[in-house]
Amino acid sequence: MKDLIKVIVGLLLLLAPEAARSAEPVIIVNKSNPVSGMTAAQMKKLLLGQQTKWKGGADVSVLLGPAGQPERKIALHRFCGMDESAFTAWFLHAMFKGENLAAPKSMPTSQSIVQIVQLVPGGIGVVSSADVTSQVKVVSLAEAVE
Repeated sequence: MKDLIKVIVGLLLLLAPEAARSAEPVIIVNKSNPVSGMTAAQMKKLLLGQQTKWKGGADVSVLLGPAGQPERKIALHRFCGMDESAFTAWFLHAMFKGENLAAPKSMPTSQSIVQIVQLVPGGIGVVSSADVTSQVKVVSLAEAVE
């Protein structure tokens, strides 16, 4: 019996990294969006409201999960080098300086982000890879995109 428990625990430990990898955050856009890749710098501009139009003129609608959601935390850290409080302070500071930056819209779940991105042509969101459907397009991160 002890040997069986050891085997089960061992298998769970081996499978745990695979499960964690499969739920990595990904960037999604509406299927009609011609963007297939972007750089971290471009994603930062989108998240910080510094880019509000896609190439071609369509409005950008950035969607993130609520404060504290793992995908949001990772995106803020990876692309902006910020935690939640610094991100909030960024937009407050911009507001007090009179800048009109478009803050990302906060959605309750990754699933709700996927649903809205599939309906909004300029939609972009960061979601768990486990929640991606065929109704949206995953955007790859590239070193440089012309």
